[in-house]
Amino acid sequence: MSSAEIKTGLVGTNISHSLSPQMHQQWLKEHNLPWHYELFQVADDEEGKSKVLELMSDPCFRGCNITLPFKERVLTWLSESGIQVEVSPRVRFLGSANTLYKQEDSSIFPWALENTDVHGISATISNLLKSDKIFNTISSSKKEALVKLPKTCVILGNGGAARAVTLGLGTNPKFSRVCYLCRQSKPMPCFEKGVKVESWHFTHAHSLLETLQDNSILVINTLPHPSHSGTKTAIESSEDHALLFVSSAHSMISKTTSGSICYFDMSYFDNPTSEYCKQLNIRFVLGKLMLQEQGRKSFELWSGIDPKSDPLIARDL
Repeated sequence: MSSAEIKTGLVGTNISHSLSPQMHQQWLKEHNLPWHYELFQVADDEEGKSKVLELMSDPCFRGCNITLPFKERVLTWLSESGIQVEVSPRVRFLGSANTLYKQEDSSIFPWALENTDVHGISATISNLLKSDKIFNTISSSKKEALVKLPKTCVILGNGGAARAVTLGLGTNPKFSRVCYLCRQSKPMPCFEKGVKVESWHFTHAHSLLETLQDNSILVINTLPHPSHSGTKTAIESSEDHALLFVSSAHSMISKTTSGSICYFDMSYFDNPTSEYCKQLNIRFVLGKLMLQEQGRKSFELWSGIDPKSDPLIARDL
């Protein structure tokens, strides 16, 4: 088999707008790998399962990314088909995977599943919380104060993306308190011993803010945006929740001597909350960095190469 025949790609619905081909094709070119990165667009669960099984039977197939709505379903597909795969601890914890890859050196499990979203989230948080960068965004009245790095993280939402954030935070041992602000409060897992984990309903957002006075906080929005949801009410509600909480938190923290706020929105594109952050000089990052860094890890799993370039966004924000 020649390397020109090897293919990877992305399996999902409504993926014609995906930035993944641009990213992976650049890395393939930089490392002189004449592989193909293709979009495998499918209509539904049955077609998605058939496509993945078809690809796995192709000797030229090295692996693929799996996106919504199949990140959880892929585990069931392979189990129902009697295909044994190695499942990483992250996939077991989350119950979802976004990367399928062939293990050339494994005689027991020729295929493996990983969730590289966790890597992307961790890399994004590490970049966002660089102390020198935060210092440059605070007001001149605080320049003489000792500005605190965030010890509290507020996560908007408690679905699958929020659970991945939980693991991403675990590789950044800076937090002593994690608060989930959501529509339906439910117990959430603790990623590290000694971290206080709380669940708050959106209707109690103001009460949560009162407990955060004189603190520095990181706000992470995992709620759907207009480009990711077909429910108009959910879209408007999600955007309202994010903008209201970030603006209220900023208003409160701006009155303190040492507090700061940082914002991480998993949306790839600007939205009312990110525009608000720009206007108020709040340090923030959108989901393109997360996409790029999870893609970088997937590329390494397929090829054994850790690509160094940044096709979508510079890592040093």
